[in-house]
Parts: sequence; C-alpha cells; structure tokens
Amino acid sequence: MGIKGLLHKTNLIRLCASVLLAATALVSCQRDDIVDRNLVTLYPVVESNIETTVLTRALTGYSAYNSGSRQTIRAYAVNHDYTPGDEIATGLFSPSADGGWRSTLKVEADTSYYVYSYTSLPGATDYRLNFTGPNDVNLTFSGLSLISGTDPLVSTAAAGKYLVKNPAQVDYPKLTEGSFSIGEVKAPANDKSTKVFLAMKHLFAKATLSFKVDPTYNELRTIKVKQVTVSTTAGGTLPGTHKINFRKNTDIAQLVKDETTSVSNESQTSVDILRGESSTATFDDPDAKDCVTLVPDSFIEFGWFTFLPATYLGGNNPSLSITVTYDVYDKSNPAVPLRQDQTATNGNILKNLTSGGAAGNNYRINLTVNPTYLIVLSDTDVSEGLEIEIN
Repeated sequence: MGIKGLLHKTNLIRLCASVLLAATALVSCQRDDIVDRNLVTLYPVVESNIETTVLTRALTGYSAYNSGSRQTIRAYAVNHDYTPGDEIATGLFSPSADGGWRSTLKVEADTSYYVYSYTSLPGATDYRLNFTGPNDVNLTFSGLSLISGTDPLVSTAAAGKYLVKNPAQVDYPKLTEGSFSIGEVKAPANDKSTKVFLAMKHLFAKATLSFKVDPTYNELRTIKVKQVTVSTTAGGTLPGTHKINFRKNTDIAQLVKDETTSVSNESQTSVDILRGESSTATFDDPDAKDCVTLVPDSFIEFGWFTFLPATYLGGNNPSLSITVTYDVYDKSNPAVPLRQDQTATNGNILKNLTSGGAAGNNYRINLTVNPTYLIVLSDTDVSEGLEIEIN
C-alpha cells in the first residue's frame, strides 16, 4: 500500500499566555539574597495561571512548567536609567530537583528595571541583548535549528509588584504585551518582596506523533516499534545572524534573519521521538525501554518535536522525514520475531500542511503501520511507508 497523506489541521493550542511568577528571596540573612552593592537575587516561583490581558500562546499549551519538563530561563535586567556602556544584569533561572528554582540573576535594590527573558534556542550561539531604549531592544544570536526536541520560548511582557510570599491571584499585576518594566525592586522585608511576572510565547510550532497498527493487518501480525526518528531532509540549520525584537506595540518576539541567509546543507538535524527529551512513550518494559507494542483500536502517543514556522522559511514548512524501525511477530508464535528491524520511511511529512505551521500551534500527526506485504501475503516484501493523518 502506498503512503497516504491525509492532513487535517487543528489549532489545538490557542490559549492566552501563562504567567511565570518570579519572586525574590524573602529572608535577608541568606547569603544569596543581599550581597555587595545591596544586590537582590530574583528567584522564580513558576505557576500556570492564565493572564487574559496578554494576547500570546500559553505555556500550558505544550510545555507545562512541572517536574521533569521545566526549562532553564535566561534573563536580562536593564536599569531604567541605562546609558550605552552600562552593565546589564544577566542570570539564569534553573529548575532544581526539589521542584524549586535556583537563580543567578542579581539586581540592585531601590532601582527600577526592565526584564527580558527566553529559553535556550535550538542550534543558537553568541546571544547578545542590544538595548537602546524600551522601544528599541532586541536579542541577536548566531545559527538556528529547523527542528528540535525542546520548546523555545521568549517573553512578551513583564511586570513587578511588592507582595507577600504567596500572593493571591487577585494581587497579580496586569501584563501588557510589549511592556517589560517591573518597576522598582525593593529589598525583602516583613515577608514581602518584589515579584516579577513574565508572559512567555512559543517561537516554534509543535507536532505530536501517535501510532497504531492497521486493524486488518493486526489480525495476523503484532508490531513492536523500536525506534522513531524525525530528521531534516535539506539541511538542518540556518546559519548567520538572527534577531528577536522586543518592541512595544509591535509584533513581539518576531524572528528576523539576514536576508542573504539560506538553509545550510552541511548538517542534518534529527529528533529521537521514542527515547529523546520530548518522548512521552509508554514502553512494554519501563526498565528496558526496548519497544512499544502497537494496538489497532487507538493511537498511542510517542512524543513530539517542534519546528520552525513556515513564515520564517519563505512560506514553506521545513522538509522533514520520519523513519520507524519495528519488529514483526506472528500471532501464532508471539515469543519469536518473524522479521526484525523493519523500517518504514516517509519523506516531507509536513508537505500537505497547507496553512503553514504556526508558532504556538500543536499539530496531531497520527501514523498507521500497515506493511505492504500484507497485500501479497509474503513476508519477504519490504514495507514502504506509513499512513499519515494530521489533525
């Protein structure tokens, strides 16, 4: 049977922006809280509260900040009185094993700041924040991958408020897209500190992969999937300099690239769906993690990848292929594999996504394993591909 590309797009993830709650440490006697020059360390306490005044995608869309999936947040704090050549405070909000956060971002008390933040961008190096004023600020970096097993995010708003340790939602400040001022940072005192609220936006689109076996074929054979890989087919990176703009009352976090830059054909980028960082698969043996047995009556989710939206690639989605490796078992002898390490490969799996993948949207890709040799009842034929449907 040939490859079927039945593509149906669902804008599965269109939510408002989640709020990241970043709080200063509350005990001034701790060594990390106040050091030389009256510096205050800002710590994030991340929540998934939706702030309807910020018109961006929500973090809860497909990268909830909970145990095991949180990403390190890179942050810059710029003094309101900044002049060229002044120091810009930089630091990291890093998730800790106990569910909390570590922080290296230190700012001066009794001083007003703008805060800009983002998570690591796939394939990027040489990050630099360029600040002329609150309406002229951008992040530049070199290189960018077309696909990733991570979910790159960038802030679209920031606000601050001097509150108690665990403020109620009614105390949260309103966030305005394009405004990054957190106001004056105060030193912790009397169980109060300056909390920093950040709204984040997805830069990439996401595709979630699920599998099942063809019901008719399942009557004769059992399929155990051993490997799933999504790869770029025409180079995996965009070299050159890229830029994210943080500009008030404009399209926040719009990626801009050097117009002379084209996709590099020197390297291929791949994402391991089954065992990589973005895997959600449930293995037959959780300890061995060797395979997943497919069923005919429902799709089993394996994992996801993110990809650079078509708007950043001249209106075309990146050309991607998917390769699945599996073993075949006969129903009459389920203990011994009939055929091992069979592969099914589909090229350009996003070619019929006519809308062009949009940042912040999650596209459900359902794949059915249905080897062609079922048609001629010969176990020596080579399987050619998978039936693919995108919702």
